[in-house]
Amino acid sequence: MRYQYGQSQGRLKRLLLPSALALVVGIAGACGSSDSGQDVEREAGAVTEECDAPPAPGVDWSGCDKRGEYLRGADLSGANLRGVNLTNKANRLANLTGTNMSDADLSGANLRWSYLWGVDLSGANLSDADLSGAKLLGANLSGANLSGANLSDADLYRDPYVAQRVKSGTTGSCPGPVSCPSLDELKRQGLVRDAVLTDSRCSAETTWTNSQPVQLGPNNRCPTKCDASAAPKLDWSGCDKSGAALKRVDLRSADLSSANLSRADLSSANLKEANLSGADLRDSDLSGADLRNADLSSANLKEANLSGAGMRDANLRDADLSSANLNDADLLDANLRGTTLRDTDLSDADLRDANLSGADLSGADLRDANLRYAELSDANLSDATCNDSTRWPDGTKGNGSTCPSAK
Repeated sequence: MRYQYGQSQGRLKRLLLPSALALVVGIAGACGSSDSGQDVEREAGAVTEECDAPPAPGVDWSGCDKRGEYLRGADLSGANLRGVNLTNKANRLANLTGTNMSDADLSGANLRWSYLWGVDLSGANLSDADLSGAKLLGANLSGANLSGANLSDADLYRDPYVAQRVKSGTTGSCPGPVSCPSLDELKRQGLVRDAVLTDSRCSAETTWTNSQPVQLGPNNRCPTKCDASAAPKLDWSGCDKSGAALKRVDLRSADLSSANLSRADLSSANLKEANLSGADLRDSDLSGADLRNADLSSANLKEANLSGAGMRDANLRDADLSSANLNDADLLDANLRGTTLRDTDLSDADLRDANLSGADLSGADLRDANLRYAELSDANLSDATCNDSTRWPDGTKGNGSTCPSAK
């Protein structure tokens, strides 16, 4: 029997269907047309036959009520189970490869160690389901309800022969239905590739998979990409990391675009080739940090400490470094076009071959700075401070404390 409207409606349908059929047949007979009644009977019979069909590959149980159906070890590969009710505690090890189970009710179902490769579980109710150890390669769980589900040791790899497995962990206490953990970090590690979890819901009891036990985010919420631990190539774009202690962390090639890193301690951090475009780095400590080839375009670095930072080939175009400390910074070949460097400390900085065209260097400290071969066209050097050791693009040295106009 088709399961379309829930348990109570399903019972009502089973009670009313025979009476409805009799009424239709009676009316058809009274009107002298028995064919329509026979058609209805045949259609109802076909529905019953489909739902009563034994478990087999490609079976069509869409919308059927299969509560309590014993399917342990059954092969349902390629079956149409859309909207089916399969709430059952004893279906482990079933083969459901390639099935359509979208919008299915699998609440409390035992799918432990079941084969769910490429299964469409979009919109399915998997609350309190046991999916531990299940094979979910390429499964689509978008919009699924995973509240209280157990996904520990579930296999979400693309390649079924990959030996490395994801370790299990629990989310802890999360208030109500919330967004499921982001897979970005796992994808970055090459552990999870194909699983789709867009708009899925988790709860406090959802047991999740991760390379390490899942840690709760602020206010006891389930983790998101912003709660991922610092690591190369991670995605913290748009995340609030203000005041974070990130000293000596490895964030090579990480996406930190538009992130809030104001007052963060990033001293001696490895940010080589990181994307920090549009990031808020006001009053942050980046002293000794490796920012070679990093993208800092349009970043806010007001009053940031960049002393001794390695910034070769970094892109600082249109960034704001007002009152920042770049003492002894390595800015060889850096792009500082249109950059704001008002009252910035650039003493002892290496600015050879740097592009400073259109930069605002008013009030900057350029004592002992090396600007050999630098591009200073249209740069503003008003009230900048130089000394006899300031080296200019043409190789000449300064003469006194007053900087000449751009050379």
